[in-house]
Amino acid sequence: MLDWSKMQRNLVMSRCSGSKVGKSNGYASKHGIRSVSSRAVSSKVSKPEPIMSVQDINIQSQALLNVMDSNKDERERIAVRRFKFEELHLEQIQDLENDLMKFFREDLHRRLLSTDFKKQVDGIEMLQRALPTIAKDLIEVIDVLLKWFVLRFCESNTSCLLKVLEFLPELCETLRNKNYTLNESEASIFLPCLVEKTGHNIEKLREIIQELMKQIIHSYSAAKTLPYILEGLRSRNNRARIECADLGYILIIFAAVLTAILAAIWQLFFYN
Repeated sequence: MLDWSKMQRNLVMSRCSGSKVGKSNGYASKHGIRSVSSRAVSSKVSKPEPIMSVQDINIQSQALLNVMDSNKDERERIAVRRFKFEELHLEQIQDLENDLMKFFREDLHRRLLSTDFKKQVDGIEMLQRALPTIAKDLIEVIDVLLKWFVLRFCESNTSCLLKVLEFLPELCETLRNKNYTLNESEASIFLPCLVEKTGHNIEKLREIIQELMKQIIHSYSAAKTLPYILEGLRSRNNRARIECADLGYILIIFAAVLTAILAAIWQLFFYN
């Protein structure tokens, strides 16, 4: 019969010393059982699931977003100055933190406001998973989320920025399905930063941002996007100027083709 207590003691001693189990017990040597390292044994032992506290359960039973007291029009009206990513003021960041704590569930805003980039990624994933069910409420606080995105672009942590860029196309598609277009105030929060980041020094990120810009041009408005792209031509970033020149050229060609099509339709219906 197996002496489990003896085997367990041997295993514990081997883990504490960090060495492999060099000697087998009597049963093992008698029956030819090969000894294994403590690392191999421990790798097979699954970690126990974390136990949730009553407080955590209560928090997760709440809606992810609380928009009952949200007044987006009022937030736009009382804005003291335009939210400029290149010269953010401390009070603007504090206002953003207050809005996140007010409208986003506690476990979510704790992640989004964390200085740990891994927790920020966890927060984005929470939004990502819930996006199909929270789209209507998210539109009500989209300005707050766009400001948070701007901060992440400014910090330039690659792992977090990649997650933001993974989420943004899904968000754009969701807004399009809801027939929602960013208003002028919301666009002015986010587009200047995105245009500037088209010249990102990491090629992979630069390519993703370029594709996102094209998606926004189609879903937002080519005419409304053009002023931001023209402003990007004045960027100090040489790569951003080049990318904006390419995007501007695409928009001009698009406008020319559209004008030609409208002219042909006009002639077809009114001159024939």
